[in-house]
Amino acid sequence: MPSPKTDDFTPRPKGYHLLVDKTDRKMTMFVSGKEYRSYTVYLGFAPTGHKTRRGDGRTPEGTYYVCRRNTESSYYRSLLISYPSLEDARNGVESGLVNKSTLDAVISAYERRSTPPQDTRIGGSICIHGEGSRSRPQTDWTAGCIAVTNEEMDEIFSLVPLGTPVTIRP
Repeated sequence: MPSPKTDDFTPRPKGYHLLVDKTDRKMTMFVSGKEYRSYTVYLGFAPTGHKTRRGDGRTPEGTYYVCRRNTESSYYRSLLISYPSLEDARNGVESGLVNKSTLDAVISAYERRSTPPQDTRIGGSICIHGEGSRSRPQTDWTAGCIAVTNEEMDEIFSLVPLGTPVTIRP
């Protein structure tokens, strides 16, 4: 099976930032510090609290960046965020879920602004994505990701470059 298509960095204006407010189920796109657009979002099926392990259904909280773009996602299109972060990996080591080599790999990825390890016991593959072929649900339904409509994902995908900061608040 061929790997999904991803596009390399395409230069775009600097200054994009995505802010996700889990309580309000809202993602706001900022451009050069000014609010550009807001989107209603759906989160993991157990959205309260910070993601701590694979399969917990939680959407992480913290500061991340867009590290990969996928035009052939199972959920239409997706922007992979850099979960786990350094703090997530350190907490994973402290809890015994991951070892120091995983932490070292996360540190290396963050230094290079690349993709951290995704197949870890603390989880991975957290994306901002469309709804795929689903009808817009009325409840949180993802495995920990942030979902918007396919039409909204078209707009987000066309604007947001690799490296864009993503802040997720409780």
